[in-house]
Amino acid sequence: MDIDITLPKSWRDMNQAKLKYFFSLLSLGFSSDELKTYCIFRWGDLEVVSQIGNSYMLKKGRKNFLASPLLIASCMDNLSFLDEMPTYPTNLRKIGRYEALPHNFSEVPFKKFVMCDNLYQGYLATKRDDLLDEMGKILYNSGRIVLNGTERISVMYWWASLKNYFNSEFKHFFNGIPNGSGNALTGEQVKAAMNAQIRALTGGDITKEKEVLAMDTWRALTELDAKARDYQELERKYPSKK
Repeated sequence: MDIDITLPKSWRDMNQAKLKYFFSLLSLGFSSDELKTYCIFRWGDLEVVSQIGNSYMLKKGRKNFLASPLLIASCMDNLSFLDEMPTYPTNLRKIGRYEALPHNFSEVPFKKFVMCDNLYQGYLATKRDDLLDEMGKILYNSGRIVLNGTERISVMYWWASLKNYFNSEFKHFFNGIPNGSGNALTGEQVKAAMNAQIRALTGGDITKEKEVLAMDTWRALTELDAKARDYQELERKYPSKK
């Protein structure tokens, strides 16, 4: 008997319903294997009919079939990508009636990127949920939005995946800052890093700060990446003496 079970092969295959279900499981603290098992049954539209020895009688549609633990484990292998953070901006496009900013921060003011990254670094250091709540207000453009556990996890995944994406798009800039490995910065490091970014874009002219913060995030990061590339090239040609 052939049973057709279709599972996503990557984060890009995950639709909004699948993402929301995955984030809901994460918020409940399930282990990796438990999470994948729940996903297989939900996304594969499977139902447990009974247990027969070490195996299970499962139902899909009108068909019943026997599945061994080994078969279920092999299906879990297909969802191994869930153990890794996405490398492409991955988010819930809407929370309630509130729509998200562009997932890749295209045409989003640089000020909002700076604010969210400050909050994200603070969350990594403290695990305070209220910092994710503040990020949610910015990311969904509403001071009234109230996040539940599932939605907080989704905000964290969105920002982590966005940073992963930017790490690949703007290699020179992001490889030169202390949190390139994903570790949390201290409050002073965050402040110093953000001030350095703004100084680099204003050329030290504080009258241009408002203009810089209003820049499109991609334009700002493109400029910062170019400046970082030029600096690294100079360092390569004329290494500073330690």
